[in-house]
Amino acid sequence: MLRWTPYTQKLEYRIDDPIAGCGGPASGIVSSASSDRISRLWVDLTLAQCRNGTQTGAVSSSSFTGEGSAVDMFSRGDVDMAYSAVGYDETVGLGRGNQAEPLTPRSSVNIPVALNATVLAVGNGLPDSNGYKVPYSDVKLTLDEVTALITGGPDQIGTFLPAIYARNPQLQSTGMFSPSSSIRVGAVPDAESTTWFMTGALDTLRSNTWKVPNNNSFGPDAGKDRGTYSSFALADPSFQGVLNLYTGTSILDKTIKLQSTNDYGGIWTVTDLATARFLGMTVVQIQNASGAFVEPTQASMAAALSSMTATADGRLLPNYSAAAASGGVEPYPLTFVEYALAPLKPLVDARCNARPTAQQNLTNWLTYVVHGGQQVLPDGLEPITPSMVSAATTAIARLGSTANTCVPVPVVPNAGGSGSASSGTVVSPPSAVGSRGGVSATRVAPAGSSVAVDAQLASAQAEMPEFIRRSAGGNALALVGLVAVLALLTISAMATSGRFSLTQFRRGGRAQ
Repeated sequence: MLRWTPYTQKLEYRIDDPIAGCGGPASGIVSSASSDRISRLWVDLTLAQCRNGTQTGAVSSSSFTGEGSAVDMFSRGDVDMAYSAVGYDETVGLGRGNQAEPLTPRSSVNIPVALNATVLAVGNGLPDSNGYKVPYSDVKLTLDEVTALITGGPDQIGTFLPAIYARNPQLQSTGMFSPSSSIRVGAVPDAESTTWFMTGALDTLRSNTWKVPNNNSFGPDAGKDRGTYSSFALADPSFQGVLNLYTGTSILDKTIKLQSTNDYGGIWTVTDLATARFLGMTVVQIQNASGAFVEPTQASMAAALSSMTATADGRLLPNYSAAAASGGVEPYPLTFVEYALAPLKPLVDARCNARPTAQQNLTNWLTYVVHGGQQVLPDGLEPITPSMVSAATTAIARLGSTANTCVPVPVVPNAGGSGSASSGTVVSPPSAVGSRGGVSATRVAPAGSSVAVDAQLASAQAEMPEFIRRSAGGNALALVGLVAVLALLTISAMATSGRFSLTQFRRGGRAQ
């Protein structure tokens, strides 16, 4: 007898463009930049803030350029805030540019927004009893095995495979690596906190084996000590031929999803917990300093906080040697805190004029993130503690509290007048307009001077009818008309200033 059992699959849809989902940007929208591991936090919290009715329009935009690039953008003043787990830590070196373009760290505070963790994760999977592919489960690796995997890559792990397979029979059934994947052991090339923390842990806990494998495959680098790096792409000795570097989460996601139903074996990567959860990857339980296999959970991440190292600028850094007290929860030693790097000086535009609406939006956004937003964090991110909320609230109150050193440049008023030397117009010469955070003082230019004439021309062009400006590029006839209008305006302004005399011309158009 056949029996039909109905099954309902719930489908859920979400908007990945939170600005559109909020009905557009709010007035005075705040710009930010970060690693793409923050993208889910930004999307989820932006939508949640709009849904709860406390905000109309999205108050922040975000660019996912990579963590190192994001902090550089913040230093330049290209964005109003950045997200980073290491901020301006001198040992890491983010936000300082490069030799061609050195940057100075911006006066700022670090505001904790969530707990995250650096992880080694494995994607793809194995067939279940019905032949369907399912993810791996309960994967455990020792510190020595993780060190060998990352320092030498898949071709140098052979001597460890018997122990790995004995502990992880699922991996033995498929093989350690997917033979068809372009990523076997992967990582992002950008400067990232996750890279810094993973290499730092191996450099600290396994310094004797955290070396380039000493064989001919690695040429002149063979046998060299490795160190702690923020970027796998720029590391010296190189990881070329060891790691498959990919540019962003979407590439890793596509690589895993393109595996056919009959393609098995692991696709491994160094990433963060939130990204691993988002991609449905299995997080590896890594052996900690006391020998216990630990995975990042709410309990193990909370346990790691108590042993973290506090920095002078208020951040908490992982303690790679963290271990449980007698009878306590084993800490996950690669737990870290995500921070918003926000400016102490008031937000200004390119002419150093205050942006009060944006300043209020910055405060409102960060206040929401550390309070109501903690209830809607994406999977893989854990809420900050009450003491961290208190510290964040204190830091937010300091935003905009330090005076800017630049001098505001007012909008150029309509120029005009008789051209008398006694009258004057406040104008902004080209040199007075600079990048945010450094603008020269305004000057007073007498009427009739070349600066005043240039200001008249700029003002006249700005006041041209919109239909002229809009159609000027549309066809040749409109372009000719625009040139004629500009020529008349130029002659008029020069005549007003005394730089051009109409009486010099006869009716026939020839000069006397």
